[in-house]
Amino acid sequence: PVTACVVRFLRAGLVQFPMDTVCRRMMMAAGERKFYSSTLDAVMRLSKTEGSRAFYSGVPLAMLIEAVRGVVHKSCGSFLERVYQSISDALNELPRGMCSNVGDSAFDAWIQRQARNSLIAGKDPKDTEDFKFLTFSEIPPFTSKHRSLMAKFMSPEIWSKCSSVKTSKGFSLSHLIQCGVFRPSLGLGLVLGDEECCDVFKDLVNPIVKTWHKFDPHTQSHKSDLSPSKLKIAEAQRKRFDEFVICCCVKGSRNVSGYPLQPATSREDKIALETFFRDAAASLVGELKGTFLAPHALSPELRCELEREGMVFDKPLKTQYLAVCGGARHWPTGRGVIMNTMKTYIMSINQEDHVRLVSKQNGADIQACFARFCQLSRHLKEAALAQSRDLMFSDRLGFLTTSIADLGIRASIFIRAPLFRLPTRMSVLRFRMSRPK
Repeated sequence: PVTACVVRFLRAGLVQFPMDTVCRRMMMAAGERKFYSSTLDAVMRLSKTEGSRAFYSGVPLAMLIEAVRGVVHKSCGSFLERVYQSISDALNELPRGMCSNVGDSAFDAWIQRQARNSLIAGKDPKDTEDFKFLTFSEIPPFTSKHRSLMAKFMSPEIWSKCSSVKTSKGFSLSHLIQCGVFRPSLGLGLVLGDEECCDVFKDLVNPIVKTWHKFDPHTQSHKSDLSPSKLKIAEAQRKRFDEFVICCCVKGSRNVSGYPLQPATSREDKIALETFFRDAAASLVGELKGTFLAPHALSPELRCELEREGMVFDKPLKTQYLAVCGGARHWPTGRGVIMNTMKTYIMSINQEDHVRLVSKQNGADIQACFARFCQLSRHLKEAALAQSRDLMFSDRLGFLTTSIADLGIRASIFIRAPLFRLPTRMSVLRFRMSRPK
């Protein structure tokens, strides 16, 4: 604001006032016999007869007036903006950034009514200045734009049965589906708030798990086997891997039992979890010994380097599901990453889950990559058990996560494909990828 006022001050005295002077002189001489033929003619004749004084006579007063006008404009503009925002916030019960992007006026009006009713019913203990948990009084009137599995499987029967139920940590069905109500383009449309959600809301969760993972929690039990020695690769396959694989990666999320999941954690929970994982990483030895880095305290050079390698995360955008399910609250408290010197693993703390483990390996040695992941997972379990806790685990679903999509682990490889750009190869690839499975 100070710089803007200075610029206006100088522009008024050095540019605007001389131009206004020339315009005034031309208007005054318009009715005379010897009037100016053009602006350039007026400038040249005034310079010749009166000198530079003709253009800058009265400049100090003009500059003072412009400076005062700039200050008043800035002050009043800021004041009016605050008044407008206060009125807007009073009419809109939702914090800025939490507005629905459905684009349906009737649905948006329904959201505002639900927000108003939630405010009347009382503030949720998990609310913050920039986020509110809503309690829907009726099943959401989903539009044609709501394409999530939550919107597909939500029925009046499920709503009637579960809408008034809460977990022991206060997570309700409304909290569970809030992200899918606000963001119609999401694939799942719901998040878990704690380890009880899978059982309390199983009528909605199980069909979504079955559709997404092709695994039926009603009739099947999850089988978890983190034994690296059982991962076998044939010699011919290993040679093929060595020829084309650049690097490999194994990812998975872990959450500490007894704490809520990210959408429901408090500021104190996040700090306690950060401390837990920092202490657990400090007890690692050898090449796994890690260093904690807070995203908001990184130097620009280190941040760029880590971003290129996918080893740092920022506050979720308002369009992402974490921003509308409560996962971005208290940012950046408790957030950070832990990595070792060789950068063969990274732990992302308090992002989507309590911790996300990523094991990386240059080359095609997927066995070493998986072994490192298993070692880190076992170490975290032992650290939790040492504090009379455990990692969240379900016999039906395995290690529990905030998003159902993150259940289990993911393994990926980066390959070199020197002939990928050839048109014939691309057409064959498109055909193979488009064939129904």
